[in-house]
Amino acid sequence: RVAMALEFIRVHACEGISSADVAAQFDCSRRFLDRVFARVTGRTLLAEIQRVQVETVRQVLRQSPAMKQYALADACGFASPEDLRRVSRA
Repeated sequence: RVAMALEFIRVHACEGISSADVAAQFDCSRRFLDRVFARVTGRTLLAEIQRVQVETVRQVLRQSPAMKQYALADACGFASPEDLRRVSRA
């Protein structure tokens, strides 16, 4: 399940998915999958989603450095530019 969850997150992270969306995909509780995922990867589902989103931000900025923050946030699955800034600072 963890390998499939990692792949699902990699493919769908920029669609604004949540931890609950990942768990629902595998027909299990978010809490259960989060515990198993963290035990195997050392990160929570949310941390992995955000890691993939931030990596996507970096890739997009390499290709389009002048992209506006609101467009960048939207393209990478963040609800707002403020969410993007908050996550990228962490």
